[in-house]
Amino acid sequence: MADFIFELGHEEVPPGVIPDIQKYLDSQFKLMLINNRLSSGILSVLLTCRRTAVIIRDLPLKQADLEKEIQGPAQNILYRNGEPTQALTGFLKKYDAKEKDIKFIDTEKGKYSVLKIHEKGRKTEEILKTSI
Repeated sequence: MADFIFELGHEEVPPGVIPDIQKYLDSQFKLMLINNRLSSGILSVLLTCRRTAVIIRDLPLKQADLEKEIQGPAQNILYRNGEPTQALTGFLKKYDAKEKDIKFIDTEKGKYSVLKIHEKGRKTEEILKTSI
């Protein structure tokens, strides 16, 4: 766990708009943390007329890994006469997977492909650099 401090000096802001800016930054930083699977302790947004600071306590050093299942095309679209189609090739390429990784499940609409993928968590430092 680590603490993150973001400080910004800026042109003078009228005191009357500081609470609105504070609420906005608080909600946007919380949303950024949630969207990037980063849990944190306390998030503080501090403002004066000429300075803004965002402090995030107990930030993990990397995202949690993610396991997810992706439902793909129907079996009859992926294979024609037992041979792989371009749809299969494209589906595998999109998720950087191999044919052996695909499983099929029965649904109301027929047999559909399911791909289990493991997304390794990125470093928090990388996420913050691209998100702020």
